[in-house]
Amino acid sequence: MSKLIVVTRATGLQGLGVIDALSANPDRGIRGVTRNKNSETARRHVERGIEMVAADLDDEDSLIKAFVGAMPSSLLQTSMSPSIGHVAAKTPTLKTYFWSTVPAASKLTNGEMRVPYFDVKGAIDEYFKTDQTLNAKAIFLLTGFYPSNFGYPPFALLQYIPYESRLLFFLTMCASIAIQLTAQIAGKGKLQVISVPFEQFGELYGMWGTELGLMVKLWEVAGAPKMWGTVGDGDVMIDSRDLEGAKELFYDSLMRNAIDHPTAEKLYYAILEFENDETQKIGILYGAGGTFCAGFDLHEVAKASTSTSQGSDAGDQYKGPRFNVEADRVQGRNAGPIGPSRLQVRKPLISAVAGYAVAGGLELSLIADLRVAEEDAIFGVFCRRFGVPLIDGGTVRLQAIVGLGRALDMILTGRAVTAQEGLQMGLVNRVVGKGEGLAEAVKIARQLLAFPQMCMNVDRASCYYAAYDATSFEDALRNEFRNGESVIMQEGVHGAALFAAGVGRHGSNI
Repeated sequence: MSKLIVVTRATGLQGLGVIDALSANPDRGIRGVTRNKNSETARRHVERGIEMVAADLDDEDSLIKAFVGAMPSSLLQTSMSPSIGHVAAKTPTLKTYFWSTVPAASKLTNGEMRVPYFDVKGAIDEYFKTDQTLNAKAIFLLTGFYPSNFGYPPFALLQYIPYESRLLFFLTMCASIAIQLTAQIAGKGKLQVISVPFEQFGELYGMWGTELGLMVKLWEVAGAPKMWGTVGDGDVMIDSRDLEGAKELFYDSLMRNAIDHPTAEKLYYAILEFENDETQKIGILYGAGGTFCAGFDLHEVAKASTSTSQGSDAGDQYKGPRFNVEADRVQGRNAGPIGPSRLQVRKPLISAVAGYAVAGGLELSLIADLRVAEEDAIFGVFCRRFGVPLIDGGTVRLQAIVGLGRALDMILTGRAVTAQEGLQMGLVNRVVGKGEGLAEAVKIARQLLAFPQMCMNVDRASCYYAAYDATSFEDALRNEFRNGESVIMQEGVHGAALFAAGVGRHGSNI
């Protein structure tokens, strides 16, 4: 029996977006819940084959009836009503309950700021966690920013001047980056941002402007890593975001982003998904909460036994990295203990490193072409002290990047290497201020996106072939020439014609 997903507030903006996304998979059953199933939007859902039922979100009896026959099922809730949570706990066929939420502002800022919408959601979070049955089913879904918000103040378009191809917004500067990206995606050309004090939001836009202004202010005060680094004990959050041909691969867990087997699998398949998506050109790998990755989850490794290395998983208790010699041996592009470590990723990848990138986390950072490190970043083979060897490509990639001598220094001593020392030895490509790593990685990704992609990727592939696969100097040169020859005709001749016409000279943009 196919799984049924029940979506509350199915005719609202968020509900519409969720149903549109779910409809892409014909194997899923979808049931929409709305107060008025005879509305125009509800009728359009029915025409698309979506089952619609009527229920009042504040009436538990009507909600219980909405789940009749739902087996097995999942529920996605975007409203602020706790009644749905009560019903979710009472419905035995409901296996998973997705609760769309945001961090509590007052708790996040130690009482410095209150954002009514965020604080109400946070209070419901805490209430849900007190119900053991509900908490066992619940997945707390933290969504960054809904695109539909751009239809409302203070993000609403004030003036568009078509003959100048210019957009005009009144914003706080902390929101200007998001708006500039939106303008570029929309293809509307230049953007003019007029910064106004937060206090004037209410005067410009009324109560709605004040509310959204508070949300923007919270981002400025708390910062994204702190806002989204609030998962519960043992939780893991995997998030992929698409932006103009760049995909960010984001992973998070409590213990300095230490990786267990389930997380490793998710990272591995996220990288494969990135490779296979033709719309994605550049990848960015980063971690939440001010830490890149601390390697294996040693709490899980400590549970391993001889039987584990011989192929047994010691029951369902062991969730650490897999290292059975036969079952987990290197076979082409299969998953490594930490996930994607055995892949020579087929598209450019940038690691944005904050905090610790140590042990397996160092190995994970090395699968990228470039490493952007925040000034407080630390690299190291910290597993040296605990007798855990490098089995995710560290001894292979590190020496290719920094040279054998420096690699042996790091591998044998297990000492900490700062961002600045990493820059000097070639381990790090850019050093930026604290909290600026991801922004710099996105900046580099945009630079790479501007180049002819075939030429860039052929040169990249030739570098890796020469470093790892070439049998001789002549073999490397032969591979470089053979692969580059076809690109000259496909991209190089056109580029040369542009140069001959005067385009791009003296470093100007093409």
